[in-house]
Amino acid sequence: EMIKAGVRIIYSTPKIKIHSKIALVLKKSRKKLKGYGYAGTGNFNETTARFYTDHAMFTARNEVLKDLQRLFTKLEKEKEPPKNAPNEFDHLLVSQYNMVNVFEDEISNQVKRKQAGQDALIRIKLNNLENTHMIDLLYKASQAGVPVKLIVRSICCISPGSPGLSENIEVKRIVDRFLEHSRIFIFGNEPDQKVYIGSADWMTRNLHHRIEVCAPVVDERLRKELVDY
Repeated sequence: EMIKAGVRIIYSTPKIKIHSKIALVLKKSRKKLKGYGYAGTGNFNETTARFYTDHAMFTARNEVLKDLQRLFTKLEKEKEPPKNAPNEFDHLLVSQYNMVNVFEDEISNQVKRKQAGQDALIRIKLNNLENTHMIDLLYKASQAGVPVKLIVRSICCISPGSPGLSENIEVKRIVDRFLEHSRIFIFGNEPDQKVYIGSADWMTRNLHHRIEVCAPVVDERLRKELVDY
């Protein structure tokens, strides 16, 4: 039915799940090609949209468009990411390429700030927190004195408030009318605060066996909107 409607179907290997929520719109305007990019935390689903809370960013920033174009090209041409895939993305965080490395660096930067006597803060909102490597990094941040504030909807394998291990880690779960589905990652405070949104939970399957995308939110007004949220 999709092919009849003019949709081009691209088959990937069954062991690679494309879980990212991205779109790239290209259109000709006065003989010039204009691009618009989308990166979000939830699906285009008319049913779940009624009771899932998600966030999405629509942008015309060239650096995002270039990375989206690069990723779509790779998804069309490559059946799966090569082993030890090199980072080919300058702006987006893409699992199996650069996502884990960027999150490692962001946590490490907060630890260094705290050790230098500066303000430091990690705030993360996820559906699931299970990957032992990322949990260990959060433990190390806590031991360095970095406040770690987590909102985890479902699976949560971190132990908060343990003396000598995680006394600076706080975990909350929101149970309400709507299902909290967004993934938001906030590192530090203004003026050098880093904010990301995207599709990836911190589970081994998401970080290492799927294609996930997180995007930095660089616009100051949009960053503030997410931080306030």
